[in-house]
Amino acid sequence: MIMRKLILSNKVFVITSIFVFSFNSTVQAYVGLGPLIPVLGSIVLWVFVALITIFGFIVYPVKKILDKIKNKKKEKNKFNLT
Repeated sequence: MIMRKLILSNKVFVITSIFVFSFNSTVQAYVGLGPLIPVLGSIVLWVFVALITIFGFIVYPVKKILDKIKNKKKEKNKFNLT
């Protein structure tokens, strides 16, 4: 039963493909800016995400190092005051 359905669906696919590819013609249409606007928006978004990622990779370790230096100075001052 399943094999018959598969064979029938293959036949329908082949016949449909023959009709579609044999009777096609050139279609010329103006698409316009409709598809271009979301593409430009996606590009801007990807650039923004890339810049934020690079900024995060650079700034976060520097911030951690500066915090460690600050904490060492605070601890040093704490010991000197007592």
